[in-house]
Amino acid sequence: MTYLLLLILAHFLADFTFQSDQLIQERHHPDKKRRENAIVKHVGIHFIISVGFVFIGMLISQSMNLLLVLMLLIVIILTSVTHYAIDSAKYYLDQKITSQKMKVVLFLVDQALHITIIVLPFIYLIEKYSVGQVYIFEDVIALIILLYLNTVVASHFLHIVLNKIAPPNSIEQTIEEEIDRKEDGQEPQIHTVITKSKTSYPESHHKIGRYIGMLERVLIMMFVYSGQVMGITIILAIKSITRFKQFDDKRFAEYYLIGTLMSMIIGLIFGYLARLV
Repeated sequence: MTYLLLLILAHFLADFTFQSDQLIQERHHPDKKRRENAIVKHVGIHFIISVGFVFIGMLISQSMNLLLVLMLLIVIILTSVTHYAIDSAKYYLDQKITSQKMKVVLFLVDQALHITIIVLPFIYLIEKYSVGQVYIFEDVIALIILLYLNTVVASHFLHIVLNKIAPPNSIEQTIEEEIDRKEDGQEPQIHTVITKSKTSYPESHHKIGRYIGMLERVLIMMFVYSGQVMGITIILAIKSITRFKQFDDKRFAEYYLIGTLMSMIIGLIFGYLARLV
């Protein structure tokens, strides 16, 4: 089970942390050759990290078994080849899909397929050839995976979900006032004065909002794990204060509420999952 967890952790790290924005753009480039080269590079990163994690696991456990090495190498090669096929198919599907809901589904299905293709061959080969497994640091690795899913992966997921409903970074307000004016020798007249104002909220530097969301979910996960669920209210109060002025914009208030509730639900889910580990 240790090696399986290491392979899953390697997958998430390669798919998110060790994938630059430039590589992501290249993977979605209209030119087929550039796109395929980028996918090959991405798959190569997966292969290297997976092999590295497995090798480190063997060094720590001191279980250099030739048959085990062969089986794990087969699993890694199989997952690498299928990863290329899945990512290539995902590009064509992504071009045809316009619905935001379907993009969310595509993201979830993509990750589910990758994990399934790691798990099934691993279990099949280990059971078929009765290769001895290693059980070290399983709880720690499982917690790291849950923490990573709760932060980095969840941020990508929320970005896809909330992308289309994100409000503009400015609020325009129009105020109409009726004022009585009396000019010399004339009856008082009511005039309507229209005042327009615009308040801008520049975008946060270097995706700071994403990091705030990560910290928020980590704290929620910690509160749930320690049984101090009421501590979540403190996080929500602090977060609301920083955005108080923007709540005058109904669109932003709805966007903020949806994003906060989804982030909180994700944090709660992974908090309770961590308690099961």
